[in-house]
Amino acid sequence: MKKTSRQVQMKKKVFAISIIFEAMMLIFYSIHAHAITRQEAVQYAIDNAESIRIVRQTAQQTREIGRQSVAFLKPQVDLVGGYARLGTNAPDIPIPELEYPEKEILAQAELSQILYAGGRILRSLELEKNLYKQADQQEISGIRDIVKDVKSTFDAVLFQRAAVDILQDRLVQRQQELEDARDLWEAGVVILLDVRQAQLNLNFADDGLKEGEASSMQALIDFNVAMGRSGAEKLLVPEGMLDKIDNLDEMIFSLYESMDKEDLLDIELRKTEAEAARLNHKIVRGEYYPELRFLSTATTQGDARTDMDEYWSVGLQMRWNFLDGGLTRARSAESGAQLRSALENLERTKKNLSGQVEKIAVNHEALKQRKLLQLEAVKLAEENYEDAREQYRAGTITLTELGVFNLRFAEARFRLIQIYFFQRLLVVEAERLLENERNMTLLRQ
Repeated sequence: MKKTSRQVQMKKKVFAISIIFEAMMLIFYSIHAHAITRQEAVQYAIDNAESIRIVRQTAQQTREIGRQSVAFLKPQVDLVGGYARLGTNAPDIPIPELEYPEKEILAQAELSQILYAGGRILRSLELEKNLYKQADQQEISGIRDIVKDVKSTFDAVLFQRAAVDILQDRLVQRQQELEDARDLWEAGVVILLDVRQAQLNLNFADDGLKEGEASSMQALIDFNVAMGRSGAEKLLVPEGMLDKIDNLDEMIFSLYESMDKEDLLDIELRKTEAEAARLNHKIVRGEYYPELRFLSTATTQGDARTDMDEYWSVGLQMRWNFLDGGLTRARSAESGAQLRSALENLERTKKNLSGQVEKIAVNHEALKQRKLLQLEAVKLAEENYEDAREQYRAGTITLTELGVFNLRFAEARFRLIQIYFFQRLLVVEAERLLENERNMTLLRQ
């Protein structure tokens, strides 16, 4: 009867520990945080994160560079105004009408329009369109990378939360083992060493739980920071379970199709950059040829506003920078090197993406098989631990042997949630690679 009463007390303590822990977590989250879904987290980052605004401003800089590239094609108007006091030490002229003026007033306007520039006109217009397209792609690429960070940190919180659940269960198990050791010691089956060892195991489990809770809190802060929130603000907590995996097989199939068509965003961006480099190289080479401009000037000049002379001219002007010390040649060589570098970068990106897609496919197949094995391992480890605990209570195995089964059970559970987490990471990476202008348009608005 004494042992039965002890077991009842032990069960009450275990139940109390579980209730207290759950209550503490509920209180914490109710005070410090509230739940948010994955899509809500992504949208929050799109609307509020400084990193998103930085991406958009960087893309805007590229658009402005595009506008600068065609500025010389538009009419140019130069206005000149001047006022000068004049003086001389020349002898006075005896004729009053020919005296030197004491001041000069000048107003001049010059209008010019380029008509021919060695092929640079059309290519500059093409470059402007290219840079606008490149800016859009850069913006999409930057946003999708931030979205990936939000999703990854979202899943990291779910992983740490699942790990805390395992550590909590292990703490309860260690408490139960301590109660068993005390019962066996009181019955004279084991010595006091088992009780002390069981207490030590409990302390280690408690320490592991506290470490896991700290890691979970750090992951939660990282998630909020990735969304653009401060760690000091009320924390938003991811909602959901780690074991729900999207259909990665379809994503991998789409990745292979996109690789064949070369329409992944990273490849398209590199192609756009290479085309910009090609256009820039041709524009620079166009500087070898003369420029033809329409030119019109109007000038008014005199020593008093009531006595001004007016001049005007209309015509064509050809300018050829025939000798510039090798500047154009050096600029042409530089732009050619940039073009070759852009083409090599395009090929490298294709190879890297091909490798990434292959790694996603290989890891996905491996994780699918590992998950089946690990699900069975968790079931077997749990049954083994329960049997081992009964054996320990019966006095047929030692506490050390029981601890091995306890550890194996926890390891099996950890491995399983790691597999779920790794699968999530593959999904996030596949989603990042598949992002393009079609499915990112709404996020960019």
